[in-house]
Amino acid sequence: MQVIDLIIVSIFVLILEKIILKEKYILLSPFTLTILSFLFVYVMPLFLMFSGYTENIISNSTPSEISKLLLYIRLFFYPLSIFSILSFVKIKKMNLIKKRPKSTLRKEFVLFISILSITVIIVTQLIIVGFNLPIFFDKLINPRLYTYFKEGIGPLTYLVEIFKKLFLFVSIIYFHQKKSVFSLSLMSIAGLLNILGGTKTNIIVILIFYLLIWQKFSIRPIKINFSKISRYGIILSSTLIIAFMIMSTTNETIKSSINSIFTYSQEAYYSSKVLSDFEPEFDHVKTLLEGFIFTPIPRAIYEGKNYYGFYSNYWRPIYQPNTVIYHSSTYGILAEGQMILGIFSTLIYSLIFVGMLQKIYRKYYSSNNLTSIFFWFFLISQIYFIMRVGFFESTLLWSIILHYLGARFLLNQKIKL
Repeated sequence: MQVIDLIIVSIFVLILEKIILKEKYILLSPFTLTILSFLFVYVMPLFLMFSGYTENIISNSTPSEISKLLLYIRLFFYPLSIFSILSFVKIKKMNLIKKRPKSTLRKEFVLFISILSITVIIVTQLIIVGFNLPIFFDKLINPRLYTYFKEGIGPLTYLVEIFKKLFLFVSIIYFHQKKSVFSLSLMSIAGLLNILGGTKTNIIVILIFYLLIWQKFSIRPIKINFSKISRYGIILSSTLIIAFMIMSTTNETIKSSINSIFTYSQEAYYSSKVLSDFEPEFDHVKTLLEGFIFTPIPRAIYEGKNYYGFYSNYWRPIYQPNTVIYHSSTYGILAEGQMILGIFSTLIYSLIFVGMLQKIYRKYYSSNNLTSIFFWFFLISQIYFIMRVGFFESTLLWSIILHYLGARFLLNQKIKL
């Protein structure tokens, strides 16, 4: 097995995190999610291909492309692992005391956020489909059949996602404050709205929010042992497999669902292509800057607006030329790094990642207002997507910025960065 060392090191780092941090350990911590995301995006597709268990898109890469991909994976992952272990030691020495929110949520505020969120989500989705009710309901169940609605609805999509996440966040907190049929109903509605019309990974995002809030808001200290970690690991894996079985258009078995999961994860394949076909250039940086500047401007205002980013300008014409112009796809953090810094991106990106993870870990403990807690929890839930698209993809950056602004406005508390 050409990737077994990466799996062994991953397990070693995950175990060390629990052993070193002890009472400071967070279940589904930013470090844990980073390791698991990297395994899912890059390592497992290769492992399944080498093992012969199933074939996926990475099987179409040439031996030289796979060899270069493995080099970049190791150059990124080994420094990431070493820096993570050093971070565990540093965090252990910090005087971190978990601060709970200063105040509890009032029922009136929860109702206000709930009604506002449901209204905005439903009305916005109706606007997108031209108030066609049959298409509205079908789009909620089969969102991938309606990707042609994607062009020109960027601002509306951002708005819907902000309210979905805020509603989810508030409803889970309220459920932990006051367990009742009412609070359970609100939390269930919020979860359903995040799943319907979204992607399969939204189920994992819901689980991340729930576990983080459960740990942050618990009055009594939560003892997390390896048995509990194993149980939640099984729940996480089962949730992902079930999500693919439920949301698939065909009758999926467990094996075919596993195959679908790693066929769905295409970043390893396209990263192998980009690593072999592109070298860093200044024009690539210019493309990122243009994307960040012009992405938030609606096409209704700027009719001549181009399609920005590496995918639209460099990758789609070569690797996916038959897709529609507004199509988007994810090629992985290694592909983005190659376009900007080449092979040096592996070390620099691993340093950036660990610096970000340390910051999030500290903020998990020190944040005591709802706005800050929401923002840092949302950032944790985006680690998987950062691994899939990179640090500087404009859509993700603007999503993070707008969630920050949305939380600050609706929860009415300043975020401490």
